Amino acid sequence: MENSASMNGYVKGITEFEQTVYNYLTDIKISNLTDSLRLN
Repeated sequence: MENSASMNGYVKGITEFEQTVYNYLTDIKISNLTDSLRLN
């Protein structure tokens, strides 16, 4: 069990959390709220 302040337990590999963040950032890019956005 991960009990440190590390994010490794949430973002190691492709996780639901990582995919949700990526989708959210993609939605921001599509909606033209920003001129540029690097997703990698």
